[in-house]
Amino acid sequence: MINKSYSAILCQTKNQVNHIRLLFEEKIQERSILLPPIMTLSEWLSEQYQEFCMTGPVNELLIILSGIEEAMLWKSIIDNDLRKRNYTLLDTDEIVKQALSADQIIRNYQIDTRGLKESGLSKESAFLCEWRNEFNAYCAEKKIFSRMAFIEHFIKQQIKYRIISGNDLLFVGFDNNTPLYDKLLKAFEGSNKISHYINKKNNQQTVEEVSFAKPDLEIMGVINWIKQKIDGGAKKLLIISPALSNIQINLQNKINREIDPDIFKNVGKESIYDSDLQRPLTNEPIVSAGLGLLDLAHPNQKIKPKRIYESLLFNNWIDVEGYREREKLGNYLKGSRKPSYSINLLHQIINNNPRVMSLELDSLTNTLKILDKYRASWSKPLKISSWIDQLERFWVEVKFSEINKLLPFEINNLNTLYASLHELKNNHVIDGFVKFDTFIEVLYLHLESWPAPTKEGQSLIDIQGFYENPVKEYDAVWLMNMNENFWPGQVTYNSLLPIKIQKQYHVFDEEYTKKIDMIHKDRLKKFSACLTISYSKTDVDGSPQFKSLNYFSNEKEDHPSKAAAGAEVFSEYLVDSDAPKIPGNKFISRGRSCLENFQRCPAWAFYENRLGAFIAQEDEEEGLSKMSRGTIVHELLEDFWGQCRDSKTLKSIPDVKIKINLEQMIQKKLKFYQTSHPFLTSLQIDLEAKYFSDLLCRWLLYEKHHRGTFIVSETEKEFTARIGRLSFNLKIDRIDEYIDGSKILIDYKTGANPPKISDYHGDMKSVQMPLYAAFSGVENLGGIAISKVDIVDQRIYGLASHPQLPKDGELEIGKKMSWESLVSSWHEQIFTIASKYLDGESKVTFTNEKDLEYCNVKPILRLGDKKRQFEEENDV
Repeated sequence: MINKSYSAILCQTKNQVNHIRLLFEEKIQERSILLPPIMTLSEWLSEQYQEFCMTGPVNELLIILSGIEEAMLWKSIIDNDLRKRNYTLLDTDEIVKQALSADQIIRNYQIDTRGLKESGLSKESAFLCEWRNEFNAYCAEKKIFSRMAFIEHFIKQQIKYRIISGNDLLFVGFDNNTPLYDKLLKAFEGSNKISHYINKKNNQQTVEEVSFAKPDLEIMGVINWIKQKIDGGAKKLLIISPALSNIQINLQNKINREIDPDIFKNVGKESIYDSDLQRPLTNEPIVSAGLGLLDLAHPNQKIKPKRIYESLLFNNWIDVEGYREREKLGNYLKGSRKPSYSINLLHQIINNNPRVMSLELDSLTNTLKILDKYRASWSKPLKISSWIDQLERFWVEVKFSEINKLLPFEINNLNTLYASLHELKNNHVIDGFVKFDTFIEVLYLHLESWPAPTKEGQSLIDIQGFYENPVKEYDAVWLMNMNENFWPGQVTYNSLLPIKIQKQYHVFDEEYTKKIDMIHKDRLKKFSACLTISYSKTDVDGSPQFKSLNYFSNEKEDHPSKAAAGAEVFSEYLVDSDAPKIPGNKFISRGRSCLENFQRCPAWAFYENRLGAFIAQEDEEEGLSKMSRGTIVHELLEDFWGQCRDSKTLKSIPDVKIKINLEQMIQKKLKFYQTSHPFLTSLQIDLEAKYFSDLLCRWLLYEKHHRGTFIVSETEKEFTARIGRLSFNLKIDRIDEYIDGSKILIDYKTGANPPKISDYHGDMKSVQMPLYAAFSGVENLGGIAISKVDIVDQRIYGLASHPQLPKDGELEIGKKMSWESLVSSWHEQIFTIASKYLDGESKVTFTNEKDLEYCNVKPILRLGDKKRQFEEENDV
């Protein structure tokens, strides 16, 4: 209760600040009580420290990063580091979240970083230490602090200088403190009077326990409860859920339709509920439309039809009059089913296509010209502030700010958008020049972390998550979704922190759950005298679900718990290292990839090659894909060596003539490919032709000047390799024969990461060439070679049984074993791999996670669970 004024009232959350202010308004009306500063603790600490620095013995100008800026700095550090390590295909957004969370855990729980390094069992933990060091070094150099780091700094200064003294402080909502906050509150003691807000306890609380057959019936139970309470005169209702992100939209839609249907008739009407789970600004349609225009103006990027429909055609922001005409163009584009468009192609269609030439599309054409102008100007790096200036000018020029008939909430969203851009413009993290792509990443990160505006004042219904701690009292409370899978759920550890450390400090473990249960039960008694608790017996698919432990009466037979059903409560131990053997005696035809995948990770081969799992994705490339380009390179080289059969002939052809011959072959080949790629424009054909001409001219000139004497014996040689019961139909790109009669197998590689020579020594790391050497049956075989056909770096390298004179490229002679022994070793290793594959081995083991870079089934390998399990097995 609050019965007097204080020097300051300090809350954990902004919601608590609003609740306390409402309470004080009531107190002020009842009697004369001065309104003290009511703030979140973090805001108050920052304000007090700035005042101290201006008047006290410490003269330092420091900046405290916002949560968004902190995430931006982490992302910059992690992106740069992983780029240097060549982890370019990783989705860093989730890694950034984990790193940010790990840093907050370390600071909140006051974890000794020396112990962190000693306990690290994985490279992820080592990465985290390096990233934290870089983060801290950057902050020290710029004199900036993360929010948690500032609290650590403030505690030291408070102990030394007693910055806060002689105050009567009331703390609100601090009933579940981490060691960091306990340390902070202790630093205030002695020099200040400390009190904690205690809500009135409802000793006569009535509790009703309810179960439902399935989740949608549980939501309808809540809806009927709301109706009943409103009819009974309730003014303040609270709904709590540990699964709020899963059910919020459905629950809110039901409330609107069943209880407040007038909201659909009057779009300006405010809803009767308020929720703590705020939508990011990027989810608001008006903001999404503005960001969509950036996609249209993205330099050198094709535009997806969906974005064209939403941002250019089926929208009235360009003008109202031309909407119908643009809609007709949109229907035509939709019917053509083209995967993407360029601005230039849209111009061509509007001006030249007889089906749309008659449409009045002048306003759209003018808009396309504006997009073209900004596309050209956005090809150079700019500072973030300059990018935002450009962005705002762009929106003004295309008349985005003049959208017709905006609703009040849309106007609020636009105002919030511009306010957020102003903060990004003045950020303290990114101060250098960045490219457009980087700016877009930063912009989305910023806006996704910026909540859409919420209404002020009280609502009839508050909808909150399980961890929220409101300080106002309610007429009735419903705690829903109290299923074991939602609370406490499976114990989840931070993937960047060693599990040993997290267990030692009780970070989100079973002991933490017990503590939260006690705190939450105590809170529930204070929220209201009337409490309903519910759960669903099945999930949406009909699978059985169990009630949360410690929240329901055990004597109720219709409320089974997971423990009572004889199941593990918290975690699942993975035992999936062996699959059923492949039965029978017949030969089984398989692609070479089953051996290559098995060698990298047995589970990869099991899921992809045995079960046929794959990622469902649509090829949205308008032009030739990388695979198509690689195929064309192989075909062109086959055609060339069909005419030029040896090195002597190649050396006799002038360089200019080689280029002319190639260009003729390329034009013929691309003309054929154009029939299966009808959307290829003449400009694209010309660009592809130039690419192939440059690439293959450079390659053939390399062969002309850097290889020895050879005859092209065969190209695209097909053969069948039988290994145990596995049968492979394979094709060798090329076989060359030397003067002494020995032969070498050649494989063209046009990708970015071809095999290395070291991959073929000892325990081989690449199967393809050893498979060809050991099972092709080529007589007088004396070597294998990789031909790196690259626009910048052309070379041929590999292993040979003996040197050639003159030297052939960069072929090496095996130093540790003879050629015959090497081929024999490959034969044995490949046979072992094939046998294990047939025996059903499916372990999740690999040498380096980079080996899984192109794994299509990586999500179902469950690497995070495996890592946790490994650490638990090694936890002493």
